[in-house]
Amino acid sequence: HTTGRPAKIDYGFIEDCERVDTGYPDVAQPALIVHGTADDVVPIARSRDFAKRRPGVQLVEVADGHELTASIPTILAESDRFLARWL
Repeated sequence: HTTGRPAKIDYGFIEDCERVDTGYPDVAQPALIVHGTADDVVPIARSRDFAKRRPGVQLVEVADGHELTASIPTILAESDRFLARWL
């Protein structure tokens, strides 16, 4: 963040967080997750597990990587659809 350039963070960071964390946050409000199936940073299994345990969480899987740059139109459409249900 301070360099103004993208930087890779090793997945070991997530593993370290898991060792000190008590688990997923308790999400009571509706939530939309858009996750790329080719994400090389965060395994999609994490989002699948999170979403299946929470009835108000909708997971949309897209054929994209971590940055989701190829999925912006899908993200916009899914966000509109999701918000229309709750507004």
